[in-house]
Amino acid sequence: MQAHPCTRWNWLIWLAAIALLGNGTGCGIFHKGMDKEMIGEYAFQFPSGGIEVLELRKDSTYQHMFYETVASYRSGREPAYPSTGTWEYNGERFIFRPWQSFAPSGNPASLVLPPRRDSGLMIHGQVWYPAKSGRPAYLVHDRDYDYIFIKVDDRNAVFK
Repeated sequence: MQAHPCTRWNWLIWLAAIALLGNGTGCGIFHKGMDKEMIGEYAFQFPSGGIEVLELRKDSTYQHMFYETVASYRSGREPAYPSTGTWEYNGERFIFRPWQSFAPSGNPASLVLPPRRDSGLMIHGQVWYPAKSGRPAYLVHDRDYDYIFIKVDDRNAVFK
């Protein structure tokens, strides 16, 4: 007995829908324009010499750290102010829950230690820019003050 043609088409439509919904960009956690290149470590050096580090992980968690000197950052010592949380990407900006602010005004010249812990999330979010023409990928925390985290492949190659 042969299956009715409409039944076969219904089955194929369901199969195609499941394949499209499950495909995403491969892992299922990358959503709304997320790029796998975004995952990794980003760092910003304050005028005072301290290093703020943001490590984005595939499982939508992050580690946010502060090192008082370049030497302590490069050596992998325990950071002075570590924190963890979760992140989301809405297709334009990252949202972090919770967030500790080392420069609450958005101006990196106004370093605050110990950091202020924001209650729920980082309101402004960070905008991501992919690597291009020999320039590493980077996150812009606040456009007004050049609060820019660069993607780090080798801790010994940055902040010389």
